[in-house]
Amino acid sequence: MVHFVRTSLWVALFLMGSTSAAWAQFILMSPLNETYDWQYRVEVDSEYQTQAQIEGGGAMDALRFKAAGQIRGPVTHSTRVYLDVAYAHTGYEFSADGAGPCPRPEACFANGPWQDVHTFDVTPGGSLVLNDSLQLQAFVPIRWHAESDSDESGVTAGILALVQIRFSESFTTALGVGIQSELEQDASIFPVITLDWQINDRFQLVTRGDPYQGGDLALFIGSDPSFRGSVSVGYERRRFRLAASSPDSNGVGEMTSVPLLVGVDFSLGKESKLSFEGGIALRGRLELDDANGVELRRESFDTAGLIRGMLRIAF
Repeated sequence: MVHFVRTSLWVALFLMGSTSAAWAQFILMSPLNETYDWQYRVEVDSEYQTQAQIEGGGAMDALRFKAAGQIRGPVTHSTRVYLDVAYAHTGYEFSADGAGPCPRPEACFANGPWQDVHTFDVTPGGSLVLNDSLQLQAFVPIRWHAESDSDESGVTAGILALVQIRFSESFTTALGVGIQSELEQDASIFPVITLDWQINDRFQLVTRGDPYQGGDLALFIGSDPSFRGSVSVGYERRRFRLAASSPDSNGVGEMTSVPLLVGVDFSLGKESKLSFEGGIALRGRLELDDANGVELRRESFDTAGLIRGMLRIAF
């Protein structure tokens, strides 16, 4: 049974990782550790995506800063509650270098359709521990994702339900389904997966991500828990409301990519850590819709460099 589940997960995660970002929708979440006492964590991270040429002309780069806090703990012997809150600011810079004439200026990426995008996430959740091996989990992710002076709603919300199974001391997974509203699109229904597999003393395979579409699969390498290397592949999707003053007033922007990264993790004790990653963003795509969700333009962008850094403090 364990072999069948492991094989199925390998196949599913491989297909997700290799899927075109044009249609992939799924969540790879960080697995939840068993919580016997109240835990508090704060986290800051940043990401820089280097300038990449856009298929229809022009170029783009992006710089993101994020701060997050988490509270987790037991209410009763079998009930756990969770609350995650996060804010992120992403600054996009578009360049018209190499861009040709644009018959529809409001639908040209070279004209900078968005600049400063804000993200505010609130995710309450809980779990019910049925026994040492079985746990039911649920989350309600709520996100506001928009430029600051938009006149239309940038709020989406959903619900995730998972069944977590602990097959052994070294292998735990959770499988489930999520439904999420979308900005000017029909609600999405997608699979949700978490995985924590200690393959042996040197290798650990885990999923990483929040309860929003995307996430990655990471292989940690090293027998010393204070310092480990990592290799990861993932999928990232950002869909947000544009400003009223943007070239397409109150429209919707979207960016997707497949990050491929290598990195190092430094343990700071307990669950605190410092990590650095670098790599590339593959299969990048930009999409611009009007305020009613009608697609105006969709373009790919070239492979871009990625640099990430993260500091987490737990207490």
